[in-house]
Amino acid sequence: MDAPSFEGLRLALFDADARVRIEEHIPEATPMILGAQIDGGFLSGQVFHFNPNLNCLIGGRGTGKSTVFEAIRCVTGMDGDSSVVDSEVWPEDLHLFWKDQAGQISCLRRQRECPVSNVDDDVFGPSGFEVDCFGQVEAAKISLESQIDPCMGST
Repeated sequence: MDAPSFEGLRLALFDADARVRIEEHIPEATPMILGAQIDGGFLSGQVFHFNPNLNCLIGGRGTGKSTVFEAIRCVTGMDGDSSVVDSEVWPEDLHLFWKDQAGQISCLRRQRECPVSNVDDDVFGPSGFEVDCFGQVEAAKISLESQIDPCMGST
């Protein structure tokens, strides 16, 4: 909201889980993806550094935006259901750098047609983490459903 108002407060309280957080419940550190490195395939040599807040990839059709998001999705340990995963344009080697809730930085790696591994500790280190990650079709569906029923996402 641009300025404090009763309507803004009413809207925030309507869906408290999404808009209002009591400060004592905010963790000191939150997990976040720090960056990604892509070797091989359509996006070979690309390195991404992510901001702890909003990140945006901008480009025309066919520039690799969806491929980047699918790559990140796969390296987090989530199954990518896109036809681009492990295709001829898919990277040979993906590295994802992330910080967990304890502030520990780890590097996850996924080679084409291989499972994700923890580069720093392949035996005991986590090889995935939970993240809300939606593909292009899923995001469009959620957007359309929220226009029909704004309360749908609050359950």
